[in-house]
Order: sequence, then C-alpha cells, then structure tokens
Amino acid sequence: MIIIGENPHCSRVVKRGGARCVQAPGGAARIQWTTADGSVCGFGVPAFCGGERVRHVTAAIAVARAGTAESASALAYLAYLARQETDAGAAYLDLNVDAFAADKRENPGVMAWLVEQIAACVPTPLAIDSSDPAVLQALAQYSNLEVHTPTD
Repeated sequence: MIIIGENPHCSRVVKRGGARCVQAPGGAARIQWTTADGSVCGFGVPAFCGGERVRHVTAAIAVARAGTAESASALAYLAYLARQETDAGAAYLDLNVDAFAADKRENPGVMAWLVEQIAACVPTPLAIDSSDPAVLQALAQYSNLEVHTPTD
C-alpha cells in the first residue's frame, strides 16, 4: 500500500471558527496551530481565501510569498502540514496549486516556489498534481523530477 499525503493542496478547506481557523479581534480570520513544543502560531487569512470555508493552504502560500511580518509564520505552517503527513507515514506528498489563483498564469510560479519550500523541510518525495501542463513544465528545471504532460 502506498500512502499519499494530500494536505498541502490549495483546494483544502477548514471551517471558519473551527479549531484551525479562529476569529481574531475585529472579526478577521486567522489560521492557528500548536507546534510540537506547545507554542501557538498563526497568521491572518487574506480576504480572497474564503468566507465560512477557508482555503488554508492557499492562505499560507499567499502570506508566505507576500514578504510581510507574518510570512515566516505562514511558511512554518506549510512545513508543519508537510511534516504531519510525513510523520503519519505518507510515502509521497501531493502538491496542487490549481485552485490558488484566479489568473491561472500565476500558478506555474507558485508551484515552483512551493516545491522548493516543501522539499527543503521534508525528505518525502513530492507528487506534482495539476491539470495544467504549464504548471508541470515550470518544474522541468529540477533534474530529479520526471515531467509527463498530457498529449493530444
């Protein structure tokens, strides 16, 4: 049996007001989690990431790439998700950014960035999941990846 961890996936959602997505003072949503040492970490959710159902991975990628004061925390959250999957026995981590941006031309760069970040924090092989050949081709620069695109 092969276990594939699918948590680092832009379509994944958490419920606003739930354990992972808390209400901050003023009504803003925040992704929050507890680290192995018991520290509580978090970052604010950008408005485009949802209403009652928050796309938490999309939020983490957007905040981590924005270069703001909370970027390090958002990047730590992505690493936390990857380590959770690896620690649970995932043989591969399925990465997908197809739901990240309304402008799909953004997604190839987002995937290349995400691959670099996740590969740096876990030894688990990555399974690149996309219905967009441009996203897959963006990863051709990595010598250790074999890229297959759909053919006509």
